Amino acid sequence: MNLLIDTHILVWSLSDPGRLAPICREALESPRNQIWVSSISVWEIFVKAKIGKLRVPQGLVEAIVSQGMQCLPFTAEHATEVAKLPLHHHDPFDRALLAQASKEKLRFVTTDGALRQYAKHVDLLFTG
Repeated sequence: MNLLIDTHILVWSLSDPGRLAPICREALESPRNQIWVSSISVWEIFVKAKIGKLRVPQGLVEAIVSQGMQCLPFTAEHATEVAKLPLHHHDPFDRALLAQASKEKLRFVTTDGALRQYAKHVDLLFTG
């Protein structure tokens, strides 16, 4: 299965794996799953680090690659998909990630219950 992980899942998997629920760890470790990380998540991490809300994991991009995760660029087609989503949630990072998951037919892995409203539009896996 192809999984796109939410930003907090990425951060926890690299810096504090103990925070991940067992179902999430199993999904990330299963050889049957391809794990995707969006360029939006990398951007979000650096934005939040700049305003003091988050620390950037050391060697972030290298760590993503070394974990066997694939990087997913954000394209114009993804931006167009954002406009198709209902405005249930106003966080631009989350909306961009949801649009990518929808457009690329990826299951979106998150603990963010606020995103449940998108279950009709995006294949979601809640892990917390």
